[in-house]
Amino acid sequence: MINVGIFGLGRISHVADSLSVGYGYKLTHLSTIQSLRGFKTIYGVDINTKARSLFESRNKIPAYDLTETHSLRKRADLIVIATPTSSHLETLRFALELKPKLILLEKPVEFSLKKAREVQMIQQKSNIPIIVNYQRNYHPKFVQLRDRIHQDINVPGTRITTIFSGDWLNIGSHCVSLVQFLLGDGQVDYSYTKASDDLVVLASNRGKGYIVNMDFPSHNLFSMRINNRKFHIEYDSEQSYWKVFSLKKNTAYPNDPYWGSDERLEYIEQSDGLKHVYLNIARYFSKKKSSLTTLESAIRTMEIMKPWC
Repeated sequence: MINVGIFGLGRISHVADSLSVGYGYKLTHLSTIQSLRGFKTIYGVDINTKARSLFESRNKIPAYDLTETHSLRKRADLIVIATPTSSHLETLRFALELKPKLILLEKPVEFSLKKAREVQMIQQKSNIPIIVNYQRNYHPKFVQLRDRIHQDINVPGTRITTIFSGDWLNIGSHCVSLVQFLLGDGQVDYSYTKASDDLVVLASNRGKGYIVNMDFPSHNLFSMRINNRKFHIEYDSEQSYWKVFSLKKNTAYPNDPYWGSDERLEYIEQSDGLKHVYLNIARYFSKKKSSLTTLESAIRTMEIMKPWC
């Protein structure tokens, strides 16, 4: 059994589940943990008295103030940090004192690159691993796609085009982290266009990724196209679909095949995202192969986005 403690008892921890009644969604850390075997939430922590009371009354799980956490030392194997981003650094100081085996930190690491590097410094002193909740990096669809890109050494030149709308830190960081993941993470270099600050180019020996901020604040937008000589995939996060295309014979021009849809429209439910995070955590604890976004990778994401951090 993996015992879990949750720091921050707001929306993403458990409150958002009340917004999804009747839809069958597992939106929060708590509901996801409760839906999976092998996990048990044993406590919550929050500085707000009302938040603690609501958590205890709804879930029958004890909640503590930060000043009471000394009694929780070594009780949790996994600690989830779901406090506001601006408090991640200070919250982690408390969480690391409790000596868990692993910490799951909500993205982004912090609001500034300077503070993110402070997080890294205290993590290195503690020697307790920290992973970051960029959910798509844990999803089997993207894990399989990454493996396909990396194994197909005879087909270099994968191109990934990603467009999104919103601020770079909260929305764009998902895009940057995912393209890093697909192209080789630590092997990825980056550059910016001279024409606009809204385009970042990532590159590795596997290919290139182009990330464009469309800057439509009133529109939700996150879509990707992944293409090389062997496959073409379209992904739309807002519509939750994944569409695969294959090369079709061109009867008019036999030497000029085209990409045609196989009508294989598959859905990637956003509500499944956290489930795959925890399934990978379970594999990590079982010492099996897992897909985890390390703190080092997440800080590299912030370094790439340094004009906006």
